[in-house]
Amino acid sequence: MGPALFELSTMIFKRTDLAALARPFLEKLSVQVEETVILGATENNHLKFLEVIEARKDLKISSHVGAKIPITVGATGKVVLSFMEDNEIVNLLSDKGLPQFTEKSITDTNLFLREVAKVRQQGYALDFDEYLKGTMAVAAPIRAGKRLIGVVWIVSFTSAMDDAKVAEIAAQVTNTTKLISRLIQSEIVPI
Repeated sequence: MGPALFELSTMIFKRTDLAALARPFLEKLSVQVEETVILGATENNHLKFLEVIEARKDLKISSHVGAKIPITVGATGKVVLSFMEDNEIVNLLSDKGLPQFTEKSITDTNLFLREVAKVRQQGYALDFDEYLKGTMAVAAPIRAGKRLIGVVWIVSFTSAMDDAKVAEIAAQVTNTTKLISRLIQSEIVPI
């Protein structure tokens, strides 16, 4: 199937299907990294939480299905915007801005563009205290071809992370999103 037809056929794929399809992978990831795992998809200018698998420990980051965050924040924002051209990002940011949630929030457009370029190169994004003080996130895209379908990310306390653990989590998250992406491509029915 040609690229244009493939892109069109991905529109058939429903987000509710994404949560059901991804859940076993997300549960496995949560056990592997021992942290909370969230699945989200874009909705207008937000990322809506479609699934939340909480870590199986007493002290953890928590949220709920249906929660929303702006598409311009933290690791998830970097992943979402990495699917846009730089001029589109600049236009979006000139309209929406880069809000400062903490003292580590990236509010400079050029610095944010450099972070997005890193995501395009390495396939995942990091966020240390940029959205919520004391928390960190590692996020990676679920894709169908060149189209963003969703984002998977883990959230943890910044104090619980070191370089080795962050690298391990990044590898696990990107591996999980690749597996989900492959499964989605096998589920998409051409129109």
